[in-house]
Amino acid sequence: MATPTPSKQPPAAPTKAGPPSPSKPAAPAQKASRLTGIKRTKLGLPPRVLIYGPEGVGKSSLAADAGALFLDIEGGSGQLEVARYPFNPGELDEFKPRDYEQGSAAIDDLIANPSHGFAAVCLDTGDALEALIHQHLCKQGGVNSIEKVGGGFAKGYRAAVEELRRFQAKLDLVRAQGVTIIILAHSLTATFKNPEGADFDRYQLKVNDQKSSSFAGQLKEWCEIVGFLHFEGGSKKLDDTDKRARGWSSGRRIMQLAREAAWDAKWRLITPMPAEFEIDATHPWAPFAEAIARERNQTPVADQIRAELDRITHDNDREFVTSSGKTTTRAAVTAIVATADHQTLHRVLAGLAATPALAAQEI
Repeated sequence: MATPTPSKQPPAAPTKAGPPSPSKPAAPAQKASRLTGIKRTKLGLPPRVLIYGPEGVGKSSLAADAGALFLDIEGGSGQLEVARYPFNPGELDEFKPRDYEQGSAAIDDLIANPSHGFAAVCLDTGDALEALIHQHLCKQGGVNSIEKVGGGFAKGYRAAVEELRRFQAKLDLVRAQGVTIIILAHSLTATFKNPEGADFDRYQLKVNDQKSSSFAGQLKEWCEIVGFLHFEGGSKKLDDTDKRARGWSSGRRIMQLAREAAWDAKWRLITPMPAEFEIDATHPWAPFAEAIARERNQTPVADQIRAELDRITHDNDREFVTSSGKTTTRAAVTAIVATADHQTLHRVLAGLAATPALAAQEI
């Protein structure tokens, strides 16, 4: 009898995997709120200062009295003995930038070397800076006029304002080092289109001031202090027979810190300052230095020097030896302080602070 052959079972059909069960998305990590870090505080940074006025009124002398490092873009302060940035060391134009790139590189240098030791940096002048920016943009665009940059229609002027903003952002990094930024500029007179009455002439910065692309507006808005420095003067008729008024000037140099119909000016510091005052010929920066020190809750440098002298000796004529090895007296130091610029005052203070009291020197 034949043995039955076992029948083959058909292979089991493969089981199809069903769709994966949806998994719940991971909850996003909770970001730490910065609201808990809100503080009511002052930043305590030194101000950004814009001083403008006619040529020869003493703008550069004012910045020199601040002991500022000069970025002499215009090359118009050659008669002053000031610290100057060497754009082209050893060349005839050593202290004047040849192009915008050199001016910008100087700011980069200050940012990279915060121990430079300057309490203020001065750009002399804002209108010369505008000319360098225009030159830079024309070179980039392959054109010979700012009017043609970007195809015209004021695009070149708008590009200049944007470049100025980038330059100011770099200056803010220098300011963060505790450095006061001083920009000087020339003035001119222009007719103001008065929407509420008759037009009139007023002083304004000698840079582009078009409404939609105002280089002047960007300079003024960026600064906490805008001062208009001018010679006191005016015009008047000598008598009723005069057909024309005659100009006059007293020779006094007047600083304006409040806006009037004839000029723009402002003072945003909390420490009060007169809206108008005469600039001292010897120390024109002194009122600003004192106000800035008080704004930053600092004792003015001259007061700090007097405190150091009190610590060393109360005798005006008794000699003592400074930390640098120089023999001097309280009276001699006081005489120096009376005529020194801001940078010199800082050097004197540093020297006195490292000098032991006279009693300790005699042990």
